Amino acid sequence: MNLNLGLDSLVHSLCFMKDYVRLNRCLSALFIPVFAFVICSGAGYAGFFIVSAVVVLIIAGTYSYNSLRDWEEDENNPLHENPLDRKAINNWVNRTPILLFLTAAMLSILVNSTFFVLISSLVLFSYTYSRLKVKSIFIVKTLTIPFCYALLFISCYTAFSGGLTVEVMLSAMLLFLLFFSYSVISDIRDIKPDRENKHETIPVRIGYNKSMKLVLLLFLLINILNTVFLETHLLAVKSATVVYMFIPVQLYLIHELAKKRLYDIDSARGVNFILITALMVVFFL
Repeated sequence: MNLNLGLDSLVHSLCFMKDYVRLNRCLSALFIPVFAFVICSGAGYAGFFIVSAVVVLIIAGTYSYNSLRDWEEDENNPLHENPLDRKAINNWVNRTPILLFLTAAMLSILVNSTFFVLISSLVLFSYTYSRLKVKSIFIVKTLTIPFCYALLFISCYTAFSGGLTVEVMLSAMLLFLLFFSYSVISDIRDIKPDRENKHETIPVRIGYNKSMKLVLLLFLLINILNTVFLETHLLAVKSATVVYMFIPVQLYLIHELAKKRLYDIDSARGVNFILITALMVVFFL
């Protein structure tokens, strides 16, 4: 009987932590180090695994800290996935994001000094952004996510190579546009609670239909730029192919937005990132 209670408690704790750190987001974020590793030639697998662990820890720390700071707001959003239950907040839950951030920073020391500085800057930025709740300022919330992911991608590449190339910077720009479009989609989903909480996002400012058209234009821009960079040999075939892999989910997301079906957009994006990551591992590594 006691053993069953112990197992039930363990399973419950693991399920809670999975939702708390947004494990699905952590797994989809592995796309970033894998993509950087694919572009970089000659990098070692030991460094790749350390960098991947750092990325997972940063994403887990960011989402868990956001959950702590925004639990009341998330609780009132019916489209939010697994909002944090205020009854579950205790000292251990409060300390988890800090422990994740510190572990990520310490692991980054094992790679190189540039990676450590960039990762520490990202950790400090993520913590400050959530702490000060500056996302109520117009467009700040929408720009923060793509900026962080683009910088995380650049950080991963510097960990593998120690320097930067034109291809890496252009890839980072395309990733910025991709995550910016996804951030606008998330804001479209959250337009009602954002209005209630006085968050000045793009959809709150310009409305649902114009925001949907903006997303469509961003998707077109990403693929046009990707084609131009490929044809002018600024991007290698591998890099451009990875960007083209997002076209199916982009078409799906536009279709869902047009139908105003917003419940599955997070799942679709997460599965797409994981699938593309798996394809890169199979064909490019």
